[in-house]
Amino acid sequence: MSEFKDGLKPIRVGIEGVSYSLTHVPDLVCYGSKPLREIRAHPALGDELTKRLRDFAAATAYAPHQVYIGNIAPEKLSDLPKPWYERLIEGATPEGRFGDLVAQSKFYGLLAGSDQFDLVSFEESWFQEHAARHI
Repeated sequence: MSEFKDGLKPIRVGIEGVSYSLTHVPDLVCYGSKPLREIRAHPALGDELTKRLRDFAAATAYAPHQVYIGNIAPEKLSDLPKPWYERLIEGATPEGRFGDLVAQSKFYGLLAGSDQFDLVSFEESWFQEHAARHI
């Protein structure tokens, strides 16, 4: 192994594993770039968007999400009837061999738990209701 100009030797680094996480946080959808612009231009769209948001069970059973986390092979997706959002996968689970789907309350709990700068805060009642379930 050759040395750098300063006499240090390079080290070899390897990745031992990778995991995906797909987070279902419907509360944040309206803050995306496109929705935010559209809602500002047409305020009534906010209510329409809210009506169309899926719950966690529907997001879990959505075939492309099952592919993403490794429960369905990508090549099998084209065999499934469309539209996928209307034909959900029965018995779908949020855990897959490549990662998992994270529910909104778990996401918020993890966000608060990793916030070393105290930017995130919750009312105590929220934590009592949600934290015990997910963390």
